[in-house]
Amino acid sequence: MADRTWHIDPGTYTYNGDWNWRTYFRSSRARNTVTVDGHSQALAHRSFRFLFHPDRMESGARLSDGIVVMDCRHRSYRFLGGIVHRRRVVIVPGRFMLVVDVLEGRGRHAFGQHWHFDPAVDVSVGEDGVARAVPRGGEGVWFIPLARVGLVADLVSGRENPIQGWTSRGFGRKIAAPCLTYAWQDALPTVQAMAVVADRMAGGTAPAVRAAAVADARGRAVPPDGALGLVVAAEGRTALVLARFDAALASATLAVDGEAFAAEETVKWRTP
Repeated sequence: MADRTWHIDPGTYTYNGDWNWRTYFRSSRARNTVTVDGHSQALAHRSFRFLFHPDRMESGARLSDGIVVMDCRHRSYRFLGGIVHRRRVVIVPGRFMLVVDVLEGRGRHAFGQHWHFDPAVDVSVGEDGVARAVPRGGEGVWFIPLARVGLVADLVSGRENPIQGWTSRGFGRKIAAPCLTYAWQDALPTVQAMAVVADRMAGGTAPAVRAAAVADARGRAVPPDGALGLVVAAEGRTALVLARFDAALASATLAVDGEAFAAEETVKWRTP
């Protein structure tokens, strides 16, 4: 998985050109993030102005036993009922990655989780929403959404109406690039977790994903409805467990300030 470009920032493309293209390349749906009700985190007004700017983002990162945990939070959708978007990214290098989006606030909304890929990555998605991305001549990875009820996967490249699936590598130049969007509707709060698992962990087939009960810091079982639990299993190996942000968790390999993440390996991993 090293030395490969997977996800991209689509770039700028134009400053004073067609307004639709200028707006798209500045929009949140052209980024690897979550949109709410089709809105961007900032409202563009003219070529170089915004009516309102994104809210200040709070972020942090930590490293424990080789596991990278990154957290960020913003309130840029505050105009939609005070929505707060929190994202946690957990990376076990060379094995898997977990991305968790938590949105809190009021009301029922439509959400889109966008993934933009390099043009050199071939992406396919099944009816179950599980996707596979393979760079040309390289090792593939699986994208496995946890919450699939009501989830709709949309894979496009080079679409012009509405615009989606483009990248720009220089001023005035654009090329088609795969964009995978997971869309759902829900009343807040809502959670979407995405497991990204390397082929070397899965043996070339889609890993099984299931909800899992987890234990709190005192060893007490947390019921599935009280925590977001995720197990990615491939060839009998347990990959990771995740719980909600306010759960107090502990594990043999990682304990993050009594917060939201526990990772464990129940059996010895195969050496890549």
